[in-house]
Amino acid sequence: MLMGLLMQKGQVGDVQQLLNQLFERHPESIVGKIVQVELLLKASQKAEAIKMLEQVKKAAPNNPQVQLLDFQLAYSGRQVAQFTDKEWQEAVDRLRGILKADPSESQALRFMVTLLNAPNHKAQAADIWGKVYDETHKPLMISKIYGQVLYEGEKYDKCL
Repeated sequence: MLMGLLMQKGQVGDVQQLLNQLFERHPESIVGKIVQVELLLKASQKAEAIKMLEQVKKAAPNNPQVQLLDFQLAYSGRQVAQFTDKEWQEAVDRLRGILKADPSESQALRFMVTLLNAPNHKAQAADIWGKVYDETHKPLMISKIYGQVLYEGEKYDKCL
């Protein structure tokens, strides 16, 4: 958490110092390796980040943060409008899996909102948010989004 806050503030040197301390105590720390991948991406070292992420995926394939980083790398630099229907569905399914494992993952929620706001997929948004709502045991943020999408789609009977 501290490393995330420092990264948001752009204090990369402090993050690296904390990482060094973490790895001294816990050389195989998945959290530390995830932060290292994020640092590499921030430094525009995508090839190196991909290599490290592949190693982390082997050690923790079901970790939601690892899955989210993999998602980000897979779809970085692309606009949702450029996705084929198959790519769009794969992206939605991947995000559903991440949110099912960690419903509070704010980046995954933001990505999902972006995907479901795509003009050519708005009709599917309510159904998909409904599935996410059911799969994640109805957390407040997802409840609000699902209710809004139902309301905007004039699906008032489901809003109750």
